[in-house]
Amino acid sequence: MPTTATENSTCQLGSAEPHLDAVKRSMTTLDEATAVTDLFKLLGDPTRLQMLSALVEAGELNVGSLAAAVETTEQKVSQGLRLLRSAGLVANRRAGRTIYYRVTSDEVRQLLGLSLDHTTLPTDRSPHIGSIERISFAPNSGDPLVVVDQVAVEIGTGIEGNRPGENSARQVSIQSRQELDLAEKRLGRPIHADQTRRNITLDAGELPRVRGQRLLLGTVELEVFSDAPPCATMTRIIGTGARPALRKLGGIHCRVIQAGTIHVGDDLHLGRGPRD
Repeated sequence: MPTTATENSTCQLGSAEPHLDAVKRSMTTLDEATAVTDLFKLLGDPTRLQMLSALVEAGELNVGSLAAAVETTEQKVSQGLRLLRSAGLVANRRAGRTIYYRVTSDEVRQLLGLSLDHTTLPTDRSPHIGSIERISFAPNSGDPLVVVDQVAVEIGTGIEGNRPGENSARQVSIQSRQELDLAEKRLGRPIHADQTRRNITLDAGELPRVRGQRLLLGTVELEVFSDAPPCATMTRIIGTGARPALRKLGGIHCRVIQAGTIHVGDDLHLGRGPRD
């Protein structure tokens, strides 16, 4: 007997209720939300936020040095420090007549870091490089490539299920179809994405090769480690001439800064510039 729309609606509502109860038990309480809101109000002042950032970078500073760093008056710094101390974000110590201030924990550093990272998420102004057209990995060296529509990317290990790399900074390899097309012209014959055995193939784009350059791949943040030069395996697979044809066109190696899941169709954007 066909299922009616009413029956469908009832089933959907019934199946959602236990899930909603679990959400309500796990979600932030009103008191917790109020405390976090108060914290964000405190950090809503640009000068106080700069003060925290300066303390994170310096380790500890006195009032005069902190005022010079953020280019404001010592009076304003002192007022800000009182508020930050009351919130438990800053502590102090006395050395003779001088009082030095520091952030209280790694959690404060992480809070600032995550907030800054969030402001670098792709916008319409973020340079767009290309979009993922293919994701692949090999469980062991020499294994046939496994092609997937999505995959988890972890800090320290890279693509989930991929063979362990000899170099921990070469966690994710990326190549561009646009660059492979140029390599094909050099070589005089086709080069399939499989033959280079890179993890990510973009539909287009010129890849950045400056070490330390940050990249945003969907929700995953990467850092360029090195160019991915053609190896002896590529010569064996592609044939004579592979190495010169793929020079500076064979992709890049990256390490993972922020974990997540990537999907076919996700965009690759430039993030912040190199750290050094």
